[in-house]
Amino acid sequence: MVSTTLSNGHILNIKIVEDLVKAFKATVYADHGYISQILKERLKLQSIDLVTYHQRNINIIQTLKIDQHHLKKRNKIETLFSLLKGKYNLDK
Repeated sequence: MVSTTLSNGHILNIKIVEDLVKAFKATVYADHGYISQILKERLKLQSIDLVTYHQRNINIIQTLKIDQHHLKKRNKIETLFSLLKGKYNLDK
């Protein structure tokens, strides 16, 4: 199952993530912009596990190896998107 939402560049993704994942029961891998204990708890009530990299100034929580693997893959995808946007001038 895939969910998409289009928004303009002025809306932070963290504000629409709950709409994107409603009706899912899954693990969501996200970047630093999604680090929020409140969001994590609200998603947990919807059977969503939010996995992010950890901020340096908080207590380190052990991340499962499979989650580390998926976070690295997500990072590669984000890097590819960034390269494509730059190559085709899509970031304007």
